[in-house]
Amino acid sequence: MNLLSNTHGEQPSAARQQRCEAGCQRGSIAIMAAICLSIMVILLSSIDIGYLFYMKRDLQKVADLAALAGAQQLVSTPLTGNPTACVATDAPVLAAIGNAQTNGFSTAAPNKMANVIAVTCGLWDPVANLALAPNYFSAPPAGTQLNAVKVVVTQTVPAFFGLGGRTLNAQAIASGSSPTAAFSLGTGLLTLCSGSGSLSALLVNSLLGSNVCLNAVSYSGLLGAQVSLLQVLTNLNANIGSISAVADTQITLAQLINASIKGLSPVQVANINTDLVNLTTGALGGTLLKIGDILDLSAANGVAALDTQINILDLLNVGALQVANKNNFLSSNININLGVLGQVVLQLSLIDAPKMAVGGPGATATSAQLRLAINVQALTLFPGYSAVQLPVYVYLAAGSARLNSLQCNAPQSANFDIKTSTAGICVAKGQTLSSSPSSCPSDMATNPSSRFDAIAGVLNLGINVSPITTYPSVTLYPPPSTSNSITVGSSLQDILGGVIQPQKFWVGLDADPLGLLSGLLTTLLGTLGTLLNPLLSGVGALLDQLTSLLGVNLGLSTLNLYSISCGNVKLVY
Repeated sequence: MNLLSNTHGEQPSAARQQRCEAGCQRGSIAIMAAICLSIMVILLSSIDIGYLFYMKRDLQKVADLAALAGAQQLVSTPLTGNPTACVATDAPVLAAIGNAQTNGFSTAAPNKMANVIAVTCGLWDPVANLALAPNYFSAPPAGTQLNAVKVVVTQTVPAFFGLGGRTLNAQAIASGSSPTAAFSLGTGLLTLCSGSGSLSALLVNSLLGSNVCLNAVSYSGLLGAQVSLLQVLTNLNANIGSISAVADTQITLAQLINASIKGLSPVQVANINTDLVNLTTGALGGTLLKIGDILDLSAANGVAALDTQINILDLLNVGALQVANKNNFLSSNININLGVLGQVVLQLSLIDAPKMAVGGPGATATSAQLRLAINVQALTLFPGYSAVQLPVYVYLAAGSARLNSLQCNAPQSANFDIKTSTAGICVAKGQTLSSSPSSCPSDMATNPSSRFDAIAGVLNLGINVSPITTYPSVTLYPPPSTSNSITVGSSLQDILGGVIQPQKFWVGLDADPLGLLSGLLTTLLGTLGTLLNPLLSGVGALLDQLTSLLGVNLGLSTLNLYSISCGNVKLVY
């Protein structure tokens, strides 16, 4: 009974166990189904996300190529008038849209993906637009050239799985630095010398009050060496916010020299520092200069102007002359002994120092403005007295070279308008080294007392030859072309060949109270001018050769083109 009773008692337990196992199996299937469904959702979402990433990448490529096309058009053919933006019909906008269409991004009907493209021209400048990092893009200030194109494209992409679509955006900024050139206009009278024996060396050293000549090794090392102003500023650890801030940056002459030559070899740096120790130490080296005093920087070209290569030798030369100008140095007397004939005493005054230029069309370089006193003392009868004394003051007006245009296609070239002036000559009473050119008397024909007594008590002389300004236009090619410089202006041959002319040349006798003989003598010399001027021209030619051998070229200016930068268009954001 007990066995039967136990058997019948276990049957309900077995049934319950079977029912439990069936329920557990049903729960496991539900879990498995949920896991499979989750995996399917993840896989399908991954496909959707992958498709969106693919379309985003394709959209970014469209934006990149369109921005590059627009910037290329903008740089190769700048818009006239320096506008602050592009309009829909401007070539850079059309080039960007056309490129996008070529790459399959069309906004034409039916436009099922709601494609939209926006093209904006502006200024990309990590210096001026530092506050707008990381894209550094904005509308330019008035007068500043556009140099970048921003393209923003929008597209609605349908989802593979799910409803509706996703709106994707992509943008790109491409910039090309505006074409720039670096150049200078220097006189043949002042330059850092390569030998201490030349007359040019004597004049420059006298201006600066110390020996600043380079030895042959240092001079040749600097002759072709170039550096960008951006590199100079980097070497100075200068933080610059704008082009105007660059121009206002103050540095000492010593800092300028050390920062400019830092990229040269250690041997060259050591030699230059030895040769120019008087410019890197003491009062000269500590003289403060503004970069804007040395370089004419074109704000319209932004950071491109800072990255243009300039010649180190001329940069140091201009800096040294700025020091002479700021300290109002005058040369001490330089005597050229002519033996029994007498001597010539030279003095030089630097009125305005030269300035190099870096920038695009409109950038202007100027040459130095000088006044040279040539005191001729002849027929020295006994020490301290010469029968003939003739102080001739030569005024060298500042010239200028203005960049008109740049050609970036091979061969690269730059066209300039050069304003040059012949040297003015004044021989009159009361003239000094500090006298202005306008102080030369214009009434010497009627006022003999304003003339200079060339031979005391016997002969008076007056000369007033005003500079004649010319405006030649020239085209130069950057190095390594040998057509990267040109010398313009007038030589002594040209100047002396036209001295004896009415209203320019007067001569008189002191023992002639009525002025009859003086008038006759002046008339006679004027008549003989056609014969005497060619002779004087020949004398001037000989003097040109002599002064050239001495390292001096009066009245001549040399325009040097150092480099042309036509920066390649590149993506910047």
